Amino acid sequence: MMDTINQQLPKGVTLSVLSDDTSLIDATLNQVYSSAIEGAILAMLIIFVFLRSIKSSFIIGLSIPISFMLTLMVMAFMDLTVNLMTMSGLILGLGMTVDSSIVILENIQLRRQNGQKSAIAAILGSRNMMTAIFAS
Repeated sequence: MMDTINQQLPKGVTLSVLSDDTSLIDATLNQVYSSAIEGAILAMLIIFVFLRSIKSSFIIGLSIPISFMLTLMVMAFMDLTVNLMTMSGLILGLGMTVDSSIVILENIQLRRQNGQKSAIAAILGSRNMMTAIFAS
């Protein structure tokens, strides 16, 4: 590519690479990706330890990649690039997703302990916490 451009330039003018930071950027993004995966796994393990429920941990574990993929699809639709800032923001957003999932699951579990059926507890428990989650 650079050879083609150099052939089209006037004599005495050449195009050359002064600095190539792509390997550093790739290494940084790979570290961010691995940190995101490690964080998701650790979050699921910690949630399992505190909630003592494989089902709840699995639900929260599913919410992490689903929200991540939906966000990346919206970013692609809006022509936003995946860079260090957006990846860092997504990872911080994953923490919020985990917090929100725990709050909703806890509310659903409380309603189920009070005798409501699973489907009704899920709908009312989610609807009850929706305002607080959107506000946060």
